[in-house]
Amino acid sequence: MIVKNANLITMKEDSILYGYDMLIEEGVIKKIAANIETGTEPHLDCTGKYIIPGLFDSHVHFDTPTTPTLLLANGVTSARNMWGRPDILDLKKAIDSGEADGPSIYSTGPIIDGSSSELKGSVAADTPGDARAAVRASIEAGYDFLKTYPDIPRDAFFALMEEAANVGISVVGHGNWHVSFDELVKSGYYSIEHASCLPTNDEMITEIAHLGIWFTPTLITLQNMVKFVNDDKDAKEIFPKEYIKYVDMVTLEHWNNDIERCRKTPRFRSFKMEEFYRRTRIFAANSDRLLLGSDAPMPGTVAGFSIHCELANLVEFVGLTPYQALAAGTVRPASCMKIADRKGTIEEDKDADLLILNSNPLSNIRNSSEIYAVMKSERLYDRKRLDDMLLSAQAS
Repeated sequence: MIVKNANLITMKEDSILYGYDMLIEEGVIKKIAANIETGTEPHLDCTGKYIIPGLFDSHVHFDTPTTPTLLLANGVTSARNMWGRPDILDLKKAIDSGEADGPSIYSTGPIIDGSSSELKGSVAADTPGDARAAVRASIEAGYDFLKTYPDIPRDAFFALMEEAANVGISVVGHGNWHVSFDELVKSGYYSIEHASCLPTNDEMITEIAHLGIWFTPTLITLQNMVKFVNDDKDAKEIFPKEYIKYVDMVTLEHWNNDIERCRKTPRFRSFKMEEFYRRTRIFAANSDRLLLGSDAPMPGTVAGFSIHCELANLVEFVGLTPYQALAAGTVRPASCMKIADRKGTIEEDKDADLLILNSNPLSNIRNSSEIYAVMKSERLYDRKRLDDMLLSAQAS
């Protein structure tokens, strides 16, 4: 396929290549030029359209059957799944082989925590032996990252970090309550998830940012949590109807159960969004290792649609430029996930994971949701096909 006369936002720099063509073969960008002669290849006229690399959701959970569809239909072509299960590894293989539609999946293993964890289904690691075994089990299963929750005992946590370093797998998650943030980062902890998990101290945020940790603020989910916890209505009553139609009754019931639990928990009732914006602003002022992530399907957060809300959050509440926000959803996660040789920018010899937009997202970040088409490897999803996908994902 030849993509004709497109305005390319390559994400290599903050600029636009106006009126360029791309030759795509077997899901790879083979040539980018001001004019490529059209032969017998099919071509896609993108006059007046803007093309960016496909977006990453760097913090999402594949917990509903429609998640892959909703992500891809919103231009998310790669995703970091944050709680691994065998069925997600099966889905990953099906997408990679072309048997299923969806974003490329990079998954953590099952969440690892202390046995006192309130998180049902997590892997308990109370001793150094438990921790080392949990690392080995995730490696053997074929997961890409390890994810920890914060109540792993101190000696077990350091054993986990040592074992992870020995086998070459990165550890991400909610940090650890039993070590200092300085110790956490210096132990090799790779990324902190959620603005609520950053330290409250400005100097410490600055320090860990300078030490090179990655960070996914997931502001959209925190916004929804604050809204729901401080409102006595249920999720369906206060969530926008344009998105609630994609939420099935089982998920909605989970949302309401989670909301009731959070309303009874003092820590959640004390959450203040301005504090989370402040922490994120400090980190962003001291590091470019900020990642775009939604935490869907947490209460109020619908896969795919929420990633565009989060892009707007990064601009409107954190103070990023549209280009910086887009970098958090393209080139930065590709670097974080160590796949920048294949994804994250529009360049020759990289995967043709592309989001084709009707309007320029650098002039207004909300144009990221004005989707004309999505390209994932060898497949083109035009607007009609995307609309059909969204219709199929609506709850009955």
